Amino acid sequence: MVAAVAYVLIGALLVHFYGDAPTVVSAMASVALVFVTAVLVNVTYNYASATKELVAAQENLVSAQQDQAGAQMDQVAAIDSQVDVLTHPILHLDIQVIERPTRRADVFAPVALEIFIENVGPAEADDIKFTKVDDFNFCVVLPTGTELHSFKELKIMQEGIKRLVPGQKKSLAMIFLEDNQETMVQMKIRPVKVALSYVKNARWGGREFVDSQLLDFPYYLGLVDLLDRMAQIKMKYVA
Repeated sequence: MVAAVAYVLIGALLVHFYGDAPTVVSAMASVALVFVTAVLVNVTYNYASATKELVAAQENLVSAQQDQAGAQMDQVAAIDSQVDVLTHPILHLDIQVIERPTRRADVFAPVALEIFIENVGPAEADDIKFTKVDDFNFCVVLPTGTELHSFKELKIMQEGIKRLVPGQKKSLAMIFLEDNQETMVQMKIRPVKVALSYVKNARWGGREFVDSQLLDFPYYLGLVDLLDRMAQIKMKYVA
């Protein structure tokens, strides 16, 4: 705009002082060339600046899109991990106290400890193996006499379990208190550690898990003593 105004003023001055002389025409042409060149330079500079700004904006947009894609991938991975965890089998190895009614129908006394394993997870567990067991012995009374059994050498502990579906529970051993007075003394000393492995949905190519759990005999034998005393008190004092 400034160059255009300058060009008009210069042309008017030249015509005023020199008329239509050839020199004036030549000067006007030179001025016009300078003017056009200046305009082109200005337009080119503005175009280059605008192009740089556009490229920078596009680079920022691409970077933001890449960051967003990375965040989405992280979110998907986190969701997949949560879903994976929530669809694992969960094996629970524990002990429960077995009670029986006494001569009073409302009074129950502890008679045995049952060792069991249960799948408390939402997926099937296959090829369950007991890989390492802190062994202990317990007595089993049979019609032919009393036999001493090794826990880790029981058939089920040696062969493992083929399958446990969600919610399924399986007994491993039944230890009757009356037949194992000496064994109970030893069991009160320490828990028994059991290591195991299993496969999630082996028929569908699931992966293998390893676990280690404790059979807390001291706790359950303390519970047996408490239940036994409560039964005796009820038998003696409660109407």
